[in-house]
Amino acid sequence: MNFKRIRPNLLMRFRKGFKYGFNTFLIIFTIATGVIGVLAITGEVFTIRFILIVGAMMIFISLFVTFIKGQLIHLPDQIIFEDNIDKEYVADFCTSRTLAQANSITKPYYGSEYVSNDKAEGWRQKSPHSFIHILNNNGKLVASFGIIAIEPSFFSQFLKGRLIDNKLEPDDILDDSRTKNSNDLYISGVVVRNPDNRIGNRRAIVMVWSMLMYLKQNFGLRKEREIYALAVSQSSENLLKRSGFSIISEASERKDSLNLYHLHFTRENYEYILDRIGDYSKFCKVNF
Repeated sequence: MNFKRIRPNLLMRFRKGFKYGFNTFLIIFTIATGVIGVLAITGEVFTIRFILIVGAMMIFISLFVTFIKGQLIHLPDQIIFEDNIDKEYVADFCTSRTLAQANSITKPYYGSEYVSNDKAEGWRQKSPHSFIHILNNNGKLVASFGIIAIEPSFFSQFLKGRLIDNKLEPDDILDDSRTKNSNDLYISGVVVRNPDNRIGNRRAIVMVWSMLMYLKQNFGLRKEREIYALAVSQSSENLLKRSGFSIISEASERKDSLNLYHLHFTRENYEYILDRIGDYSKFCKVNF
């Protein structure tokens, strides 16, 4: 298994940080022209050399911000594979078979809280467009996630930690049409195969990108929503934190003994997360 790690070059940093540098330039330009305009009214005369020096300083500061921000938001470093492993991906709605595969991967993390395949399939049948699988170019399941909406009577108790999600019955899950209109969404069944190595790292990034595309295409970005997720492992905890989620219910206070995370999802943090992970449309085809 051969792969190499490519750190962001100057061009990557420029592309990622351009809008921040451009906004900085506009702010400085507005302030500078305002000050010069006020002084000019008082009779102050400015030489061409002075104006050129001020202009050069504005450009320098803007470029500095561009490359600094470009480095900060280009996370993680790109991973380029030399073999034909995970060269491309396809994100699509789960089938009964792929959902069962994804569900089996979660068993070591959930233990006694594990959701049986039959119950997971019941969820999928109630809301078939809420569960997404990601396959690599060899047709192997490498990641999966579900974004569901739950009946308020159950969900309020779940948020308080009094109910566990494996107690969810199909009747507790909203169908596709009601899910699209729901203000509260729950990320369930997040799976990444081999999450602790570099290939798994790339799969996790592709999964987050696919999740963003799914949210945009199925829910839109005009309406702000509340998104919740449980952290079932340290890697999922890290991923949630990097995506802007914060804990709203501590594991010690919950029946499932897991930290519950929350994100107030807006167009702004959609763009922020997308800026951090980059565009994977060349590597991942979405069919939803």
